[in-house]
Amino acid sequence: MNQVSGYQTMTQAEKVGLLTKSINLAIEKERNRYLAEYGLTAVQTDVLQYVNFAQSRGVEINQVDIEREMHLSNPTVTGILKRLEQKGFVIKQESEKDHRYKSVCVTDQAKMVHYRSRHNKERIEEYLLRGIPQEQREIAIASLEIMLDNMQELNNKVFDD
Repeated sequence: MNQVSGYQTMTQAEKVGLLTKSINLAIEKERNRYLAEYGLTAVQTDVLQYVNFAQSRGVEINQVDIEREMHLSNPTVTGILKRLEQKGFVIKQESEKDHRYKSVCVTDQAKMVHYRSRHNKERIEEYLLRGIPQEQREIAIASLEIMLDNMQELNNKVFDD
């Protein structure tokens, strides 16, 4: 990382921004590399995991629920669900709780991928934390939680300028 042009002269905030983005991109790259054998992307698998989790608890999920929970736009979720349905990972059926909506359900094929991708996610997380002592992990997690809270507060602010 020290090879990045100007890294040494960056502020702490700039370094945090660069590092968190770089880590996120590296995680997504590894997830996508693993999921390529199933013809899936990381975000598609995130949707499958969310639906599978809800379905395993007897909770009916529809497209609007996915949009809200995952902070994705309607067209994005529409495209994701269309591709997942074409690949046989989800089915849509009339909602029992609100007939205006279609509920989204995972297939047995999706459950198998869910299990395997969960194992891959755990492998990535173990690798990510490798070599970091427990006390430093706790400090890092607490710091990241504060940063997330700060960004959520900023996202809800109305600009005065």
